[in-house]
Amino acid sequence: ALGYVSYFAELLDEWALEADPSETLFRLGASMVEAMAAGVPIDPLARYFEYWLLRLQGVYEADPRLSEDALAFLTSARACSPSDLGEVAVAPAALRELEASHRALIALHLEKDLKSARVLREMRW
Repeated sequence: ALGYVSYFAELLDEWALEADPSETLFRLGASMVEAMAAGVPIDPLARYFEYWLLRLQGVYEADPRLSEDALAFLTSARACSPSDLGEVAVAPAALRELEASHRALIALHLEKDLKSARVLREMRW
């Protein structure tokens, strides 16, 4: 889970405007730390973070090819706090779908692949 801290920080750094104290991004980051400390499973938490980061930046577009399970997770993510994600049932396959979709959106809008994302992928193997 600690490997995701650098991923979250890099995403926040890349999306935050220079010298802009974006309160919403700060609250999103702080809520991730609190949820991790409370033991919320990291995979749903990471997909939640990506989803909300992209939404807050006004660039989220749900992939029309997402499964019903992935779409149900997004619906739940809109209605709950990160600390409540432990109560949201979601299949690992749906989380992998969302991960691929979110990474593609992030890379498209940032016009690069994040170093921390590459490290996280390498850590899985």
